[in-house]
Amino acid sequence: MFIRDLDEGIKCTLMKFADDTKLSGEVDALEGRTTVREDLDRLEGWASKNLTNFNKDRWKWWSPKHWTFLRFGWSGAEPSCLNCAFDKKVGPNDRSNLDLITDLKENLSHHFKEVMLGLMYPPASYDAHELWHALKGADTEEKCLIDILASRSNAEIFQMKEAYLMQYNNDLQQDISSETSGHFRDTLVNLAQGTRMEGYADPSTAAQDAMILWEACQQKTGEHKNMLQMILCNKSYQQLWMVFQEFQNISGQDIVDAINECYDGYFQELLVAIVLCVRDKPSYFAYRLYNAIHDFGFHNRTVIRILIARSEIDLMNIRRRYKERYGKSLFHDIKHFASGHYESALLAICAGDAEDY
Repeated sequence: MFIRDLDEGIKCTLMKFADDTKLSGEVDALEGRTTVREDLDRLEGWASKNLTNFNKDRWKWWSPKHWTFLRFGWSGAEPSCLNCAFDKKVGPNDRSNLDLITDLKENLSHHFKEVMLGLMYPPASYDAHELWHALKGADTEEKCLIDILASRSNAEIFQMKEAYLMQYNNDLQQDISSETSGHFRDTLVNLAQGTRMEGYADPSTAAQDAMILWEACQQKTGEHKNMLQMILCNKSYQQLWMVFQEFQNISGQDIVDAINECYDGYFQELLVAIVLCVRDKPSYFAYRLYNAIHDFGFHNRTVIRILIARSEIDLMNIRRRYKERYGKSLFHDIKHFASGHYESALLAICAGDAEDY
């Protein structure tokens, strides 16, 4: 078989051998992904024209988020395996993705497998996946619920609930109600409604809202707790910035310090997370990553979840806040605590500046 015309029109790197042809391409944007897929289509067209197929048993891949390597072998009998299914914009229930997910589950293990499988989900589906396991696992993972629900916008929450219903045929708010309790549950359910006002602020009511928060921290009755969570869950970020400043003026105390003094448990952690996310989400997630890496002996699930969930949103800013606040880069700390393919996958997601290496 002559393969001299195999690379016609190919834009990626192609190494041609009759029994072991390699196609590789760097993928750090949608354009790069499209280029790889178009080249795979060209190879499939070439194979069809020459009455041959790619050998499914001979292909291998490596894709820690930002680059993909595909290896193919030739066969006249085996079916083509040109289903480049690594596409975070395609849902996990897509047929081609299911094939790849099955292969990943069968051939990878431990935390490296968690990372690779996590990368297969679109953002809303990944949030739904994490919430399902946080609620329905052996033990409820309250910190996962806090991280996700305290930080998502109305649109993200709506998409997350749709994905949750589609993937698990369950209502997210009902599952939260059945698996959690008390004011912690009420606040999570409120957040899961996705009804926060957006882009609206009324300076004339900021002092009144601040007074309600101050009274809630002083009296701590059930009614005051409800009023506290209603303000934090439903007022716009712009309004809450003014409310927090008025709270400082009224009480002489930062609202985070007041919440920590007056409340405890997961309810307190959730309220603080909401405040910190209102102020600066990248700083909040930098703080959570640092705790997961240093205070909990490298809590793998938290590190994986945050890196994947924020990778297409604000991970660059999280990296910046991490280094500003803790003196060492996130890249450095991951490299210090993780190892092997798992380390390589996390570092590929995290990326890094020259000085971080």
